[in-house]
Amino acid sequence: MSSAIPFVSGDLLSGRYELDRRVAQGGLGKVCRATYLVLARPVAIKLLPAGVCDDIVSATRQVGEQLKDSGRNIRAALK
Repeated sequence: MSSAIPFVSGDLLSGRYELDRRVAQGGLGKVCRATYLVLARPVAIKLLPAGVCDDIVSATRQVGEQLKDSGRNIRAALK
């Protein structure tokens, strides 16, 4: 699996999240600091390479990990 995930500071995801900087990198992808523009608050975004969540089991596992890791009430998860 390629670890090259395109990411440039200032990129927008879904028109609501502005990427700032990478804070961690692991086997599946990168975690970036971002700003949720609707509420102007900092968030963490997990960027995964294409193909990681091609099936429903992988997608469900990723959302479950995000909910567990956040310790907060998450309203949406981005693929």
